[in-house]
Amino acid sequence: MSFFRKYLTGSVVAGVEMYLNGAQTIYRCVILKKSGNKVKTEKVSADFHSLAELSGFCNENIPVVLVITGKGVITRFLPEGPGTEPQQLLRKVLPDISAADFFCSLVPLSDASTMISVVRKDTVKEALDEMQQRFSIVQGFTGAGIVHQLPLFHAERAEVQAGNYVLGLQNGSLASVKNAQAATDDEVDVGGEKIPSRALLACAAALKGILFHLNEFPGSVAFVPKADDAFYQKQALRFTMKAALAGLLGVLGINYAMFSQYRNELGNLESDVSGYRNAIAELNLKEEEAARKKLFLTETGLYERSSWSWYADRLIHDMPSGIRLDKLELSPVLPLVQEDTVAFDQGVVRIRGFGSENAVLNSWIEKLQYTEWVKQVKLQSYGNTASGNSGAFFIELELK
Repeated sequence: MSFFRKYLTGSVVAGVEMYLNGAQTIYRCVILKKSGNKVKTEKVSADFHSLAELSGFCNENIPVVLVITGKGVITRFLPEGPGTEPQQLLRKVLPDISAADFFCSLVPLSDASTMISVVRKDTVKEALDEMQQRFSIVQGFTGAGIVHQLPLFHAERAEVQAGNYVLGLQNGSLASVKNAQAATDDEVDVGGEKIPSRALLACAAALKGILFHLNEFPGSVAFVPKADDAFYQKQALRFTMKAALAGLLGVLGINYAMFSQYRNELGNLESDVSGYRNAIAELNLKEEEAARKKLFLTETGLYERSSWSWYADRLIHDMPSGIRLDKLELSPVLPLVQEDTVAFDQGVVRIRGFGSENAVLNSWIEKLQYTEWVKQVKLQSYGNTASGNSGAFFIELELK
């Protein structure tokens, strides 16, 4: 295996035991980490009764070596040696079956016999499919034989419990497998570390993964075809993306260092420009204000030279003595049409007053009608006052 592949597959491996217990499946997990020539235990789980619990314990990016045990897993010790065809050994256990319907792990023992553990694929299909969706399963095994040829036990022990099995030992090597009444939390010394016996098979699976660098090992089962290559490809893709991101960040860092000085100079220039911009904005506001005032004066006729004072002087000068002026409006304000707008009735003069005699008022109106700068004279209203001594009038002049 290349160094690059070893690097990508990592130094952390999770061993998971899937114990089939009828309607309920139990999961046990041990995570090991290799540092140099040493392997240490990172985490050891309790019994999980769902994959959701296992997902909270084991990260999906950690490669998993899965061992399937429990109900439905058949284990036999056969006298045939390792040179015998696997299908022939399988038929020794289950005659008249199709080898394609089973997962099978073969363990060659030291006495030239073979330990075989088989489980029907249909039995584990649903649980295995769900595990594949949540975890990166790279290798697998069936039965308790995964502990074979691993330095897990002291040679003087005759038997040890591993999960729900009691393993018979001979000179530290596996000799028999029996079902235990229940899993226990008795601790087993594994390489100087204490591992609960219920997690021993999961620990053996993780250790196999580390020793064989996630490749196939004796008796391993490909639960997922080419799973180790798929995991390598996924890790390679993740490494490439991280490298590309690191490179991009490096380029951005270099650009930041190169242009920091320019950014400071730009900040100074922007500060100066901001001051000029504020001055220009204030000037624009003054110009807009002047334009609005000019427009207002133009629309009201006050911007151009006006003759209103002359008109007022002429009206007062020619007013008969019998007329008393009450109000004189030159270019009066029109009724408000739109809010915040003012409009004037250009070329109109309104006169309100009182006259003691009708003849005097009529004479004055006639005189105004023939005045050269008056276009039309309208008597808008006339009526006696409350005292009855005079009449109140309202005259409107339209100028030429």
